[in-house]
Amino acid sequence: MKSVSLKITPKQIQVLKFLVQYIRQHRQAPMIREIQTSVREKHYKVLVDRLLALERRGFIAREFWKHRGIHLKPKAHRFMTANY
Repeated sequence: MKSVSLKITPKQIQVLKFLVQYIRQHRQAPMIREIQTSVREKHYKVLVDRLLALERRGFIAREFWKHRGIHLKPKAHRFMTANY
């Protein structure tokens, strides 16, 4: 089993900030393409990798079979409140 780094990169923070703001404003999660457009990521796979990293670190949970299947975990709210 791989160990999970507790560090969160600036680009992961950018994605997490967008998720928190979007969910507060729209009361639902964004689609991955909406995140991709907002954070100006050219490659879909790179964004998916960032989401997987956030999930491994315990900031989000994902339902892969749903278009808007991203859920913020309490850790995400605590992190954003403490840091931003």
